[in-house]
Amino acid sequence: GMGEPLQNYEAVMDAVRGMTDVKRFRLSHHQVTISTVGVVHAIKKMSAEFPHLNLALSLHAPTQALRQQIVPSAKAFPIEKLLAACYEHTRVSKKPLFVEYVLLKNVNDRPQHARELGALLA
Repeated sequence: GMGEPLQNYEAVMDAVRGMTDVKRFRLSHHQVTISTVGVVHAIKKMSAEFPHLNLALSLHAPTQALRQQIVPSAKAFPIEKLLAACYEHTRVSKKPLFVEYVLLKNVNDRPQHARELGALLA
């Protein structure tokens, strides 16, 4: 892996260019997904430069406080601003947002977390 893709934006997008190059791997942009814990400015840049890429958000928690415990880098990106950037990408790309959520026993796996997640993503 390349670590957090959107912290290595140029290298990752160079890889995307290679994957989608008709003289190389010939993948459609629709076949490529960028998975991120969420770097708001980079999501916005990706939406402008590569609007057809799929976006997957590693969310792992339904609230900002819990997310910061699980994903320390989340402190820099409030969940509301992060989701706004993700939803803007879905508007531009016309594709759904993939949400990744790792269940951690007794951390983010309670029924209340499921209800909060449903409300957050509604």
